[in-house]
Amino acid sequence: MFVSCSCPAGRYGKFCEHKMRILQGDQKILEQDQVDDLARVSEWVQRSDFQDLIIQSRRAEKAIDEARAVLDDVKKQMSSAMKDGIAIGNKV
Repeated sequence: MFVSCSCPAGRYGKFCEHKMRILQGDQKILEQDQVDDLARVSEWVQRSDFQDLIIQSRRAEKAIDEARAVLDDVKKQMSSAMKDGIAIGNKV
C-alpha cells in the first residue's frame, strides 16, 4: 500500500504535509469517498514502524529548531562584536 498526493511536492514523490496528515489519521483533507481508504491506511500504519519514524522526525525537527536558535544567538553576538569592535582578550 502507498499514499500519494496530487500537490506539487506529492506529484514529484516528495513527502508532503498532506501525506503526513493522512498517515496520522487526519481525514479533514479527504473527499468523502476517500474516508474508507483512510481506515486501511491507518491499519497499515499501526502495523508498521511508521509511528516510530514520525516520532523520530518530530524529535529531529525539534533538535533542528533548537540548533537554529543557538546559531541565531551566536550570529547576533558576532554581529554585535563586529559593530562594537572585536575585543582582544587573553582567552585560554
